[in-house]
Order: sequence, then C-alpha cells, then structure tokens
Amino acid sequence: MSGTEGNIDAEMTEASSASCLSAEELLSNLMSALAAGARAVQGLPIEDDFEYQSSFPEFNNLVQQNQDDLLDAILLALSSADEHLPIDTEFQGLTDPLLWEACSDICEWLTEQAEASGASSKVKNELAAATDRAKSS
Repeated sequence: MSGTEGNIDAEMTEASSASCLSAEELLSNLMSALAAGARAVQGLPIEDDFEYQSSFPEFNNLVQQNQDDLLDAILLALSSADEHLPIDTEFQGLTDPLLWEACSDICEWLTEQAEASGASSKVKNELAAATDRAKSS
C-alpha cells in the first residue's frame, strides 16, 4: 500500500467514526478528501509517458486502485453531508458528471454555511475554489 492510499484510508476511517458531523467537520473531511485525491494524481505521467506506462498491467492496476480510493473518499464526504443535501443517486465512477454536480452542490452549501458562521476568508476562498474545480470537472 502506498503512502497516499494509507492517508486516504486513514481519512476515511476517521471520518466514518464520527456519527454526527458539524459543518466545520464536514468541510474539513471534504477538503481532506480533495487534498488526498490531488496528492494521488500528482505523480501520474502525462500524454506520451502515460500511454507508455499504461502498457504495463501493474501501472493500470495502481491507477484503478487509486481511482477507487479517491471515489470512496469523495463518496464518504458526500454521505457525511447527506442529511443536509440528500443525494439519492448511484454514481458510475469518477467520470460521472452527476458525481461532480453533487460535489459542487455540497461545496456551495458548505460555502453558505461558512459565510453564515463567519468563517475566515481563507476557508471561504478554499470552498469557492473547490466549488469551481467541481463545476469544471
């Protein structure tokens, strides 16, 4: 197991152990999931290098495992927010536009909660950036 996979698993375990999350805890979990996902893809080769690496089954297995871990982390964050914004759809993977629409909705809701609670401008900016990234995916 790579360090990134261990981090994602630890974040998911920590998040799932909390029975009722506040907006701030939910935001923290969502940002952790997004950060873990960003870290997971930073080392991926691009363009020709990706095509070459994709010719190896070991590489494809690692890519699939990381995509599965990222999807699990995102779904955990979304399920934590389900009481605030019910999501009654099954997602078909990371390429499912409905998944990113749900992420965008959650980010917008969290932004509203942060503004209502007087959160710092840093938190508001991070939420706005996450919302923009979710909308553009």
